Amino acid sequence: MKPRILVVDDEESIRKTMRMTLEYEGFEVLEAASGAEAIQAVEADVPEDLPVIEVDGVGVEQALQNLVANAVQHSPIGSAVRVKGSLDATGEKPRIRCTVDDEGPGLPEGDAARIFEPFFSRRKGGTGLGLSIVQRVAEAHGGDVTAESRPGSGARFTLLLPVAGGHGA
Repeated sequence: MKPRILVVDDEESIRKTMRMTLEYEGFEVLEAASGAEAIQAVEADVPEDLPVIEVDGVGVEQALQNLVANAVQHSPIGSAVRVKGSLDATGEKPRIRCTVDDEGPGLPEGDAARIFEPFFSRRKGGTGLGLSIVQRVAEAHGGDVTAESRPGSGARFTLLLPVAGGHGA
């Protein structure tokens, strides 16, 4: 029997990306409305009024898949992975901020400087390519990706992508 995971969101493109990622990882994907119990939950909060970004859809979708898969792989049974989209207008140019939070152990001390390196992995069977792909996609779009450890309460990965034409919402 496949592990069961519940997808809670109302944004179709995020749902599609999460479903593909989780099914590839071997999870049975359930919809929130099904009323079924799940061992993990993936929740998305993406406002409909975010500004347009000009991106390679396949590349950014792959980056999001890698971030969600990484979070699910490092989260314990009964936990939640949270995906949130928002506008970040704090810098010189507005950007879309996508955060992926998990409730795993956080990043091991000393690993934060290496996790985006190709072939660096501490996960059994891991290739060490997922997060390096995320970094390459972010940089190819003039964006950035960061990792933050929250020991005892998980990790947060943030993908920042510039808004098309530098305009806000």
